[in-house]
Amino acid sequence: VGTGKTTLINALVNSLDKDTIVAVVSDPKLERLEFFNLIATAFKLKKSFKDKLDFTLYFTQFLKAAYKENKKVLLFYFV
Repeated sequence: VGTGKTTLINALVNSLDKDTIVAVVSDPKLERLEFFNLIATAFKLKKSFKDKLDFTLYFTQFLKAAYKENKKVLLFYFV
């Protein structure tokens, strides 16, 4: 706490170009499925997941679509 992680991440996120899709998740301490849903929410995916397979299949499609549009996907996870 108080080391400047959030400030540093925000500065980096603000310096990225518009071709980067960014999600920031901070130490959620959640169960696995809750964490997957948190990631989906952070990336503004309008879907709730009921299991790991559902998340994996959908998220893979999200990543492939981003790649086809020449976008980069960046997830920040910090404690």
